[in-house]
Parts: sequence; structure tokens; C-alpha cells
Amino acid sequence: EMDAQGNFTWRNSFAVAESPNGQGYEDFLDWGVKNYDLVVDWVTVYDYRVARGIKFLYSFMDTSLTLVVQPHPVEPEWYEMWFSFLRPFSWKVWLALVLVAMLTAWIYWRIESRGQDFEDKAVQRSTLSHSVYLTFIAWTGAGSFHPSSGAGKFYAFAHSFLILLVVSAYTANLASLLVVSTKMDGPVKSLEDAALKGVAVCNCYESIQDDVLGAVSGLKVLSTKDPFETYEFVRKGKCGIGAARHLVWRAAANTHAGNPSCSLGEIPGHVFDMSAGFITQESNDVCTDVASEVLDAILLSMHQKGFFKTLNKKYYRKAADNP
Repeated sequence: EMDAQGNFTWRNSFAVAESPNGQGYEDFLDWGVKNYDLVVDWVTVYDYRVARGIKFLYSFMDTSLTLVVQPHPVEPEWYEMWFSFLRPFSWKVWLALVLVAMLTAWIYWRIESRGQDFEDKAVQRSTLSHSVYLTFIAWTGAGSFHPSSGAGKFYAFAHSFLILLVVSAYTANLASLLVVSTKMDGPVKSLEDAALKGVAVCNCYESIQDDVLGAVSGLKVLSTKDPFETYEFVRKGKCGIGAARHLVWRAAANTHAGNPSCSLGEIPGHVFDMSAGFITQESNDVCTDVASEVLDAILLSMHQKGFFKTLNKKYYRKAADNP
């Protein structure tokens, strides 16, 4: 796809390689950028890698750190059940509707009372309160305005049309939102919470051991060999939460190998935002920088056209269909 977008061809010199001489992953990255123009792997962006002369192209992969847990059901509170009819709108929308209704009542009262001389203030207040009553009762469909002037009739029509739009938006999601389902809650909410409660964290990524997990005082960390062992340990209760890459977990979440009983879930939000992409060597002496700028532009264009979003959907669907 990249060569099609950039209208070029790849040089026929590439290698599918692992770390030479059994060295670590960081040594492999250094070796790769020194011997090849481009290393095609989802390499996460870190400052220490940039300091070593590694240049990152446009990072299109989400490798943010997320926490995988085995949640347990929590029954909703009584107020969530009783006031579920308010859920289609936020409190700000409800407040705005009340203010609009009060303003509508006042404007309608001014229009209909124009030209009338109220000698009795009690009658005037009664007329205004009746206008407020008609405004609110109109939202239920049990009543409506009864204007006598042309301006009042037009205003009543506009108000009825507004009610139609709001009620349509309200009822669109009302049926599903009225059903308050049981929530799923994990043992902890964050890494700090895990440290306070003494909950162990399973982790297989050396790169985040010091920068992220090591920065949380008192956090218990249990090393695993790979992400699948992390998920297994969480299922068996050997650790309360598992540190996972968002991209890797999404691919494994619907597979038998990663989540056989569908008992694992992800704590909402990322613990640490990170991204990854292809890398090359930072150098002004060779043409690699020129090539990387061209590839940067191509990758950005592919992202803007939604290519990676479509590719991710296909990848996750394939992982789910082939557990």
C-alpha cells in the first residue's frame, strides 16, 4: 500500500531477521537501523531510543499501556434504577430544557398579554403562572397553548416543532437506557490503587518496567514471558491485573488463546499513552532522512484516508475468527 501511495518500488534487499547472536531487542533495533534503511516493526517511541539516533516515522499504532483485569458483577444503585429515565440526556441538557421552557412561557405570556391592561396584579401573576403551566404540560402532550394573536399562533407552532425534535431525540435511546444492566468492576482502578491494596501486576514488557511500573512506589510486579501468560495469570488469580499493550490486547480479547472464557476485560482509559511505528537511522550523511520524510508523508496520508482504521478492523476480525 505504501509503494502504491508513493508510486515507487521497494529495493529487492530485505531480511526477516531476529536479534543477531541472541542479543536483546534494543541491540536488534540498533543493528537494524545501521544495516537497513527501514525497520518494519511496531517499535514504541521512547526518548532513550531517540537519543541513540533512532528516528521514528509517523506513529500509527496505539501501543498505550492498558490494564487487563477479571471483573466481577456489581449491582446498580437504587437511584440509578429510579432515575434511569433521565439517562438519554445529560444534566446540562435537562437544565437547558428547563431554562428554555421558562423563557418560552415568559415570551408567550408577553405576546398574548400585549395590549391588555392588568389592573389586578394577582390576575397578571395568575396569567403568567398559567403560561408556565401550559409550557411544561405541552412537553407531556397533555396540553398546549391556545393563542389568540397571529404572533402567538406562530410562536406556539415553533414551540411545538421544538418539542417534536427534542422528544424524538429523547425516545431514540430511551428503550435501551431504561434497562440498567449489571456493571462489571475490577479489583483496582489504577496502578496506584493496586499498590495501596497490595495487588500484584503481571508484566512481560521490559521497556515499561522502569519507566512506568517502577515509578509507582510499593507496586508488586510479577514477570511473565509473554502477553498470553499475563492473561492466563490474571484468569487464575496469580495477579490481580495485567499490563498489556492496547493493540495486543484488542487482538487477543476475542480469541480462545487470549480470553477463552471471555472473563477478562480492560480498565477504561490508558495508564500510559504510547505509540509505535517503523524506524530508521537519524543521519544527515546519507539519504535515509530524505526517504523517511517521504515515507512519513505517505503514512500520514494513509492515516487521514482511514487505511489503518480499516486495517485494524480486518486484523481484529481475523483474530476473532481464527482463535
